[in-house]
Amino acid sequence: MNYIFESYSYQELWNIGWLFFIFLITFFYFYVTKKVANRTSKGKAVSFVIGVWVFYVAVGSPLHLIGHNYLFSAHMLEQAIVYFVAPPLILIGLPNQLTKHPFISRLLSRGLLGVLSKPIIASLLFNGLFSLYHYPSLFDYLRLNHLYQSVYHLILTILAFTMWLSILHSKSNYELSELKSLGYIFLNSVLITPVCALIIFSNNVLYTTYINAPQLISFLSIKDDQQLGGIVMKLVQEGVFISIIGILFFRWAKKERKKENVEISNEDAS
Repeated sequence: MNYIFESYSYQELWNIGWLFFIFLITFFYFYVTKKVANRTSKGKAVSFVIGVWVFYVAVGSPLHLIGHNYLFSAHMLEQAIVYFVAPPLILIGLPNQLTKHPFISRLLSRGLLGVLSKPIIASLLFNGLFSLYHYPSLFDYLRLNHLYQSVYHLILTILAFTMWLSILHSKSNYELSELKSLGYIFLNSVLITPVCALIIFSNNVLYTTYINAPQLISFLSIKDDQQLGGIVMKLVQEGVFISIIGILFFRWAKKERKKENVEISNEDAS
């Protein structure tokens, strides 16, 4: 790994543009939540801040450079963070008053975003495009065309956020019940499995991009790195899904307690 830090400048390792964007979006978050929601809970604020900074680690730190040029496993970790770790944290951090604001509500219910916010459409599009991205010919082609690759990743990122919105935000336009959310999570877990299995169990090196890359870790062959990438993606995705199931369970338990309290109150009043 010393090769990386010796071969690149600080500006190349740490993206200043993304750093500025993260500071700006963090400032904007606290400004808007104060105006719209008066204030937000510490838990939500912490979740949002962790989400945006985890996102920066993926796209603006040396992880991005290593994943782009040297290790497929690092690239898969970057994608796992951008699509499965950062969006839930950021969405959990948004106050309900913000997503139900008339402007945001109209934005998510009309036009293209309105279509993409529908759970099944978001799920099928995200998982379909994510799987297609890892088709070897397309993957290698996009690596040679930075603009096309950036647009493709932007589309995937938007779809990742819309995919998570209905599960995590109780005030979204397409809110799912806890039971439907569990089914939705299972659907996403199933849809992403084939491409991960293809990467993990392939007997060949799939991506020519990494064949001639310098070997950063002596004991990690190109094929082993490829298999590790598929394992990393699947483990992170499943870990996040299990965590979200836990959140849904506690949300359901909280609703049930409220119902019981209301029933007890009604009985006492009668």
